[in-house]
Amino acid sequence: LQGSLLRKALDDPKQFEADHATTAQELAQRNNSKALVINIESRPAIENLDKLLAVPGIDSVLVGPHDLSFSLGVPEDFENPVFQDALRTIFSKARAAGVGAGIHNGMPPGTAGMTTDFAQRWISDFGCNVYVHGADVNLFAAQLKRDLSSICSDDPSTRQGKRTK
Repeated sequence: LQGSLLRKALDDPKQFEADHATTAQELAQRNNSKALVINIESRPAIENLDKLLAVPGIDSVLVGPHDLSFSLGVPEDFENPVFQDALRTIFSKARAAGVGAGIHNGMPPGTAGMTTDFAQRWISDFGCNVYVHGADVNLFAAQLKRDLSSICSDDPSTRQGKRTK
């Protein structure tokens, strides 16, 4: 949908359904297997979280930790209590509203404050129930680094052939 039809669907869903029954029915069928996930990546998003969670149809929130940490004034200081308290607030409010509470941990492996120990705490203590672990580019880069290190190692037991110059 776009333009005035989209505006009508958003502003007056009941009238949209009455005026465009076939389109509304098709949208409902297609959207039945979709999830609506909203990103929470700023202080204003946290301040308006109750209003955001009151919007019908939201299935989950997902924290973008990099952007959120900058917005909170603690850039990539994921261990900082300000950041951790924000996560606790976001996750607990989302769960209280009956929607998923998640975080995308796309930081490079071993990033302080974004380790599996923190993930376990977010899940067991903070209420996180949607955890996206890793970003393909970071996982690929970490594995490539390990492989190249092994290939280029001077230890003959870790390589299968010698490099030539």
